[in-house]
Amino acid sequence: GKIDKVLWLCPCSVKTTIKRELEKHIDGDLSNFIIAGIESLSSSIRLNFELLRLVEKYRVMLIVDGLSEKTCILKLSLHLTHSQRL
Repeated sequence: GKIDKVLWLCPCSVKTTIKRELEKHIDGDLSNFIIAGIESLSSSIRLNFELLRLVEKYRVMLIVDGLSEKTCILKLSLHLTHSQRL
């Protein structure tokens, strides 16, 4: 099926660059792109809840940029699992 949102996990230091590049190459609305800093997953309960709500509500494509994919997915999975228990 089709996707509703794109979740782009990247180092916090490149979030602005990614947003600028998307703006250069995509015409129109970018509200379906969510760019989040992977480092923030370990320190922000709010971000974890927002991402949990996002993946529960929409069909989300995950892009992992700049870090080991296994490390990133493991961190995301652990934090989302922990958030579900709170």
